[in-house]
Amino acid sequence: MNLLKKICIKLYYRYGGALLSKTSCHLSADLTTKKNLFIYFDYEREFGGYETNISDQDIDQILNLLNEYKLTTTWFTVGKIFDVYPKSIHAITSNGHEIGSHTNGHIAPFKNSIRTMKKDFELFDRASQNIAMVRGFHSPNGMWSLSMFRYLRKYDYDYDVYRITPRNVARPYMVSTRNRKDILRLQTLGDDWPLFVKKPNALEVFNYLKGLSDKLNDGDLAGIGFHPWVLYSKAEIFEGFKKFLDYISRNDDFNIHPALYYAEGIMKQQNITD
Repeated sequence: MNLLKKICIKLYYRYGGALLSKTSCHLSADLTTKKNLFIYFDYEREFGGYETNISDQDIDQILNLLNEYKLTTTWFTVGKIFDVYPKSIHAITSNGHEIGSHTNGHIAPFKNSIRTMKKDFELFDRASQNIAMVRGFHSPNGMWSLSMFRYLRKYDYDYDVYRITPRNVARPYMVSTRNRKDILRLQTLGDDWPLFVKKPNALEVFNYLKGLSDKLNDGDLAGIGFHPWVLYSKAEIFEGFKKFLDYISRNDDFNIHPALYYAEGIMKQQNITD
């Protein structure tokens, strides 16, 4: 990506985000005394644009690991996986994890036309119907768009996950449109992509992930993301991931739930305070 494109993208999110009608949200009192974290997976397989060799057995291994540490998570899933790898979807849902949307064809709303986006939302809805209750959305590459919100409302999504890099963790907020459904926005602190690029050892992986979680203060809420194919790209990455899960599962400073758990609680709190 050249410098001009990077500047245009940065300006779009700075000033485009300012155009959104925002209402700050508050967490319920029981969540203000701990760090609130959701672990999520961008589940793409070969549809994410990279060569991957992961199998349903690899997904089962991740799910078994999460069960071992008693962690429930959110899986933002590419719609094509519902058709090609249905057993893995059943394994995710039967183990109590949330399914969200990562678009049908792994398309970034920012980079695509409204017509393309409209079709992609239709295809995802068709693929996921009667299989999973999908209420959350995460844009591929984190590249959301202003026009995306009309389809989140149309298909009855409750929230999306977005990436910003402020000094402090951002408070969740609602995007409002008169006489239309509000959409909650939750922040992600980052994901495992830098680990794939740098190929670190297990301790470096753990320290990187712990560093992300250290950004949370009591009463904050944010997510940390993983790609199953990145976790299996190098044994040391998977080992560092296991160390991180062990660390957060044993740390009483954290609340850890799927993203939808927090979204539902925030929306209930908003109704109480409105």
